[in-house]
Amino acid sequence: MITRLRYLAAIALVLYAIVNVGRFAQHFLTYPPRESDDRVIWEKRLTGIRNALIRVKYNSGNIGYMPAGVLKGKRRTEREDVDWVQVRYAMIPLNVLQDSLDAPYVIAESSRTVDGFETIYDGGNGWILLQKT
Repeated sequence: MITRLRYLAAIALVLYAIVNVGRFAQHFLTYPPRESDDRVIWEKRLTGIRNALIRVKYNSGNIGYMPAGVLKGKRRTEREDVDWVQVRYAMIPLNVLQDSLDAPYVIAESSRTVDGFETIYDGGNGWILLQKT
């Protein structure tokens, strides 16, 4: 009798393990690709800017962030707030100042220069890095 119970317990344990592994595999296989994550997209967008800052040996401190609308004098949108948070995350350890030109370097969503700054990097993706002159 005890042998039969042990046998049934072993079968139940094996079946439970198989179901558990199957659920894990199903859950794992339904994850979206890493490249679709907003943080990864922003990191890729800002790689050139980060590399340009490394080339000029600017590894910590303040850096400004200016979206296109704010540069044109418009009010900041909710989407631009979310983008600023993504830029802050992607540019760690730098302190990204929102809607600010009061930093030695500024990330701007623009294709034109800004008075008092020179463009030191243009990745061709709508984002440029400006250096205060």
